[in-house]
Amino acid sequence: MNVIEIRHADLRLEEPELEALRRLLSDDELDRCSRAKFPTVERRFLAARGLLRRILGETLRCDPRELSFAEETGGKPFVAGSGAPPPVRYSVSHSADLLVVGISRDFEIGIDVEKIRENYQPEPIVKRFFSAREYEVWQGFPENERIEAFFRAWTRKEAYLKGTGKGITGIGEIEVSFERGLRKALVKHVHHTQESERWDFIDLDEFAGFVGCIAAPVQIDRLDIRPV
Repeated sequence: MNVIEIRHADLRLEEPELEALRRLLSDDELDRCSRAKFPTVERRFLAARGLLRRILGETLRCDPRELSFAEETGGKPFVAGSGAPPPVRYSVSHSADLLVVGISRDFEIGIDVEKIRENYQPEPIVKRFFSAREYEVWQGFPENERIEAFFRAWTRKEAYLKGTGKGITGIGEIEVSFERGLRKALVKHVHHTQESERWDFIDLDEFAGFVGCIAAPVQIDRLDIRPV
C-alpha cells in the first residue's frame, strides 16, 4: 500500500519553543537564519527547519541534530547517509504560518501549499509561466473563482516539479488541470508523454484559507495527515 505521511504545524511559536528548535540546527542552517532580512522571515525559517529535523528524527528514530542533508543534481533535498537509496523521501512546503511535510518510504513525492490571498493578481504569472491553453482555460473561470483556480493549478505544478527534482525550471514543460479533486491532474508533459498516466495528485483541502497538493509517481492509496 502506497501511504504518504503528512505532518503539519503552525509556525507561530513562542520563544522557548523556538530556542529549543534552534539547538537542533546545523551551523549552516543557523547562518542562513541569521541572514534573513526580516524578523518574521527569520522566525519562520527557524521554526520550519527545526520542525523538519524533529519530524524526520522521529520518523527515522534518531537524534534530529545528527541528520545531514544533501541535494540531487536538480536541487531536490534528501537525507544523506551511508546507504542508498535514502531512508525516506520527503518534501516540504510552507506558506504564511503553515508548514507541511510529506514523507514516503518507497517513492518520490512532492508537496506544495499556498495561502489564498484575496487581493492577489495572478494574471501576469499565468501569462508568463502557463501555456496558452492553460491561460485560456483559466480565463474561462468567473472572476471570483480565478484566484483559487490559479493557486490550485500552481500547487499542482509545484508538487510535481518538486517530486521530479526539476524545480521551477521545468514549469514550461507541463500543463495541469484546474479542475478540483482531479487525481490525474497532469494534462501534458512536453518531453515525456507517459507522465500524465504515471503521476497521481491529491488536493489538500484540510487547511482553511490554503490550497495544497501532494504528487507521486505511483497511485497514492492513503494519506496519513496529523499535526506535529
